[in-house]
Amino acid sequence: MPGVIAVNGTLAVTGTAVMTKGINDLVNGVTTTQFNNGDRPESRTFAKGIEGKYNGKKVHYRVDAEPQGKKLQIQCNENKVPDFRLKYEKINSIKDAIEQIPKAVKKNLTQGKLQDMAKAVYRAAQSLK
Repeated sequence: MPGVIAVNGTLAVTGTAVMTKGINDLVNGVTTTQFNNGDRPESRTFAKGIEGKYNGKKVHYRVDAEPQGKKLQIQCNENKVPDFRLKYEKINSIKDAIEQIPKAVKKNLTQGKLQDMAKAVYRAAQSLK
């Protein structure tokens, strides 16, 4: 039975077959959460800890995609509000991703953090197509 073992920063692959999706997710920093009950979809986080502000308070945004529910969203790590849903079908480039990011989020990010978020949104949108 193949497996991946990570100990103190060392990655070892065991077995005869390797699932490349899992390895690519590790390399690209994607976090996958699989819920045990069948009524909740798998959720993938493409960016975590993008620092910005919301309502004058410092927050950390994250970009999530739910493949089974076909949802792409930006949320705050501190709480579930705000929860911005994006139209992943319209995102074909990083420029499109920037246009889809809500103004309430864009105005509270530095240019560098906006680029980081746009790249994550683009990767998330591509995973849903």
